[in-house]
Amino acid sequence: MLRDRLFIVLFALIAFIALLHILAIEFYLYRMFWWFDVLVHFLSGLWVSLLSLWIYFRSGYVKRPVQNIKQACIVAAFSVIVISVLWEFYQIIIGIPIEENYVQDTIVDLVMDALGALMGFIYYVRVHLVSNTGDTYNGT
Repeated sequence: MLRDRLFIVLFALIAFIALLHILAIEFYLYRMFWWFDVLVHFLSGLWVSLLSLWIYFRSGYVKRPVQNIKQACIVAAFSVIVISVLWEFYQIIIGIPIEENYVQDTIVDLVMDALGALMGFIYYVRVHLVSNTGDTYNGT
């Protein structure tokens, strides 16, 4: 697990997201910079898609999954949709105040999560997807 480059990338990315979030809470960055929440959602979508791809294809928890672009796309898209929607419900449940632009903010959050997931999918396909021959996918 610790030798897997993707696992190391996942660990570094979640540590970076956590640092950004802690700084944002401590220094009110979410309120000061409208784009800070957008950045964190993008990175979170990236992390969720990569984590789901790692769990499905590389962790050993799923027995012999077929490694192809279509399957990777389904795993990444499904996971980020589920987690993003659940996160928005979670924010309502814990009582984050609903502001005037709530619907617009939620749409932007979901779009940024999806764009992050797309970037994670592209990264995974380009760098980590293994073909049936055991070689890393090279785009041809």
